[in-house]
Amino acid sequence: MPDYMLIRDQVDQEMVEHRARVARREAEAAFKKRRDDVAAHYTRLKSEPNPVEVLPTLSEFRKLSVMKVMQGKASDKDAGVGKELKSNKLVNELLTDNLNRWREEARSALAGVLGFPGWKSASKKKVHPVDRLTARFICKKCSSKGKGGEGLTFTEVCGHRCVGMNKKQRAREAWSSSLFEPDVKVLAVSDSWSPR
Repeated sequence: MPDYMLIRDQVDQEMVEHRARVARREAEAAFKKRRDDVAAHYTRLKSEPNPVEVLPTLSEFRKLSVMKVMQGKASDKDAGVGKELKSNKLVNELLTDNLNRWREEARSALAGVLGFPGWKSASKKKVHPVDRLTARFICKKCSSKGKGGEGLTFTEVCGHRCVGMNKKQRAREAWSSSLFEPDVKVLAVSDSWSPR
């Protein structure tokens, strides 16, 4: 017993450090599980028979406010959020709202790239500039074009990830409309293309 008293303070300090390491490891594992659940939900949304209209890249999907909350959520019993993402009606409504807002911002920003900044129309018959057949884009970073050598469509632009980048670089890459330029070859073919 006298020997223990000599090292008691050191043992106490090591026990506190050990508990802190264990707690940190558990928190990191729980965070990784929640991020994996969000990635799995994203994959599920992309592979549905009737997929959501347009999805951003996974890194942008993670930045949506509801996904930030789900990834940062602290839970004692269950480290994952997969069940909530699948079946919680409120979470799904918030996600739908977040995705709609993201799409509208992307639509507006890409309309500006095409030369239609602030485009609005009261007519339901007028097609939004990014949804027109002549609306094609090229990535400035990788000069990527869509299928068949044509420019990228709005849907492809929203989900575009530059080729030739490793997984970490793609994860850090933020999506921005400034990464794209109009495919002028497609626009030149169209007689009706002019900013209005």
